[in-house]
Amino acid sequence: SSGINAEWPLRPGMDIHERFPDLSPYECQRKYRIEENEKVLRSLNMGEILSTLKPPKRNKIISVKPAKRVKVEPTLPTRRSSRIAGLGVKVYCPEKDNIEINPATPTYRIVKPKIPPPYSHEINSKEAESILEAIKHDVKPPPNSVTPLISQLRKATLKESGVVKVCQARISAMDIHQGNEIIVASGSKWGDMGVCRYPVNGEDRVVAHVKYHQDIVSCIKFREKKIFSSSYDGYLKNFDPEVKKETTVFKNTDSWLRYFDFTSTHTYVVGDNLGQVMQGDLRCDSSKFTQYSSNGLYKNSLWSVDSNIHHPNYFLVGGASGVVVMFDVRNNKEHVTQYNRSRTINSAFFDGVTGRKILVTCMDDTLTTLAVKDMSEMHSESVTKHDTYTGRWLTKLRATWLPGSSEYFTVGSLRKYPRTMTMYNASEGRQVLSISDEDLMMSVQSIVAVHSATSSIIGANASGYNYIFTQD
Repeated sequence: SSGINAEWPLRPGMDIHERFPDLSPYECQRKYRIEENEKVLRSLNMGEILSTLKPPKRNKIISVKPAKRVKVEPTLPTRRSSRIAGLGVKVYCPEKDNIEINPATPTYRIVKPKIPPPYSHEINSKEAESILEAIKHDVKPPPNSVTPLISQLRKATLKESGVVKVCQARISAMDIHQGNEIIVASGSKWGDMGVCRYPVNGEDRVVAHVKYHQDIVSCIKFREKKIFSSSYDGYLKNFDPEVKKETTVFKNTDSWLRYFDFTSTHTYVVGDNLGQVMQGDLRCDSSKFTQYSSNGLYKNSLWSVDSNIHHPNYFLVGGASGVVVMFDVRNNKEHVTQYNRSRTINSAFFDGVTGRKILVTCMDDTLTTLAVKDMSEMHSESVTKHDTYTGRWLTKLRATWLPGSSEYFTVGSLRKYPRTMTMYNASEGRQVLSISDEDLMMSVQSIVAVHSATSSIIGANASGYNYIFTQD
């Protein structure tokens, strides 16, 4: 600053410095510029123009008062606390106070659905007698080799006549009579059953309607020229075509019967929704049975029961607890062995050739093949990934062995387009066959079965239809 004060390179500020010697050179220059700007404003008469302008209006701030809260009066009497009110505990005595106590009743399925009137031939009609006569025929043994059967199934096609309405509601169980003709028995969630005889030698198809259950039909089996069926109403019944009458085989109305199978000519095993495994005899009273203990493994529903035809003393159960349990009919105190999964077991079936393999369908999207060693141990042999999550509106998928095979099995598919029925190789875990019809089959086939005598494959859906693929 001393150099600037000595030389003063900016001459315009010298007069200011002379008038105000105490100011620094910067302050002198600043004051000079201010004076020059004022001269310019005076020359432009800016002061007069600014005096004529009105000050800007300011917006008024309007204060909004909050609305008053309206007290809502309760329309119904409210529950008040006896403890806060200081009242004592009142003890009721039914005998002294004349209080009538009614036992609690279950709220589920109190009102049964109304079954519509029969939509097909009655079982006593003349046209339905052809079905009854065909059931009386002997069952043909499975083929020795499944290779020709698989090659024939590849050629199977679906015709319009092969789409048959057999039930008015979702089909929950189905079985095929393995005779010379295609006869399919299907049960629905309304307790009715439709028996279909598919056209043979140019004859018209016939559907007979049977109704003797009051709830969901959970399992159907052809056996000894009769039709056996179990239901959620707690009854296991059989229908005899010769007398055209049903009889009660087993009765336990305290639970829902989920599945059953026969361990011998006269004995059977039943599983229910309470995890109970019961064995009965066709020659004894329907209310008498022997109960098997699972040692706490099963406290929920059993979804599958299957016996070993090569080793009749052993049978399997599987259910919501995610455990496959093997029992010996000679010991009802404990089970033989078990196999654990993480989700619900839909089914567990012995193969019909050796009785040494087990096919397990699980809700964890797997189809597992188990090997049985000395009828005392089970271990996994192969696992096939397959979507099994059907939800509540579809019948559970259950993989079943191909008749006469311990290497191939069939199962329904949840594939959206096209809808298919699939066949897998159990040991390799690969798909070997996919059957579909984009024009006629547009729904999920939850239940799939193969008729070996005619090389046909049949599916059942949630609308009460059977889809029958046959040879041209």
